[in-house]
Amino acid sequence: MKLVIIVIGFFAIVVGLVLAFPDYLINPGPLMQGHAQIEKNCLSCHRPFRGALTMQCTNCHKPDEIGIKNVKGMALLRKDSNISFHRGLSTNSCIGCHTDHKGRDSTRAIRAFRHEGISFDLRANCNSCHDVQKPKDKLHDYATRSCGECHSTSGWKPASFDHKTLASAQRCIDCHKGEVLKDHLHSSAGDNCSTCHGTRAWKPASFDHKMLASAQRCIDCHKGEVPKDRLHSSAGVNCSTCHGTSGWKPASFDHKMLASAQRCIDCHKGEVPKDRLHSSTGANCSTCHGTRAWRPASFDHDRYFRLDRDHRASCSTCHKDSSDFKKYTCYGCHEHTPSNIASEHREEGIRNYQNCMRCHKSGSDED
Repeated sequence: MKLVIIVIGFFAIVVGLVLAFPDYLINPGPLMQGHAQIEKNCLSCHRPFRGALTMQCTNCHKPDEIGIKNVKGMALLRKDSNISFHRGLSTNSCIGCHTDHKGRDSTRAIRAFRHEGISFDLRANCNSCHDVQKPKDKLHDYATRSCGECHSTSGWKPASFDHKTLASAQRCIDCHKGEVLKDHLHSSAGDNCSTCHGTRAWKPASFDHKMLASAQRCIDCHKGEVPKDRLHSSAGVNCSTCHGTSGWKPASFDHKMLASAQRCIDCHKGEVPKDRLHSSTGANCSTCHGTRAWRPASFDHDRYFRLDRDHRASCSTCHKDSSDFKKYTCYGCHEHTPSNIASEHREEGIRNYQNCMRCHKSGSDED
């Protein structure tokens, strides 16, 4: 029994403190400046066990007078002529947008606005609230009063515009004049953007080169795209000799167009590998390479040593130093051990036998 009395007494003290000092015990934060005078009177907005109710808001804020008169009934001096959209709201929707206890700054006590809370008639007439936000451009001059045809209620962007709503005589340039690129191509393309562009976005675009006059040169439009290298500086202005109209790459180059005195090295100097093999081959790449690609390449090894059936070995068998192919050894094969070669040559009275290719260029031991 004593415990029950203690519990009852404790709760009685707590309730008393709550009723006497609600702003200290249960107030989550300061009210906005306009509500500061009722900060200690919680029941102005709240009902016990029910929380904040919209009906409490409308006791002071009459929906038809919001934005026109203050809570004391005095007219507000407005600097614009916006129609107050609060007139179209239901009387129980205040707390859908407004809250409090966020500090004296009233802007912090506004929740995200939901268009579902306004009447259907008001939702169909976006300009009643957003008239001053309508851009002053040609596109929006043609638009109806229903912003919802292109925009959603979550934000102005992204927007979707159906070009089918335009009159058939409407030209792209009427709305998009400021977006036309200031280049040679577009200056001669006319006003019909749809020849190359779709209505979803400017890119990707398709351009049919067949529309150009026969006397039109590639360089007239693509001058700024010509690479600054020796090949292109001597190629002339007819890009179509190597390039197609679908893209610069892949390209095909016919080496037969070059003058007979033209050397490979004149164009490909920067592509020559920095190794001993290439440093000794001279400037005529065609000795080993074709004109389609660098690889595969053909190297005439017989000029130096004939690779017959007894010498079908990999490069590394004879050329241990890949940076210098002039160096070689015949000791990479079990047949040509240093002792065997020394013995065979000494029998013939040959003492200088280190340079095998000098005598055995054909690969035959009968040489």
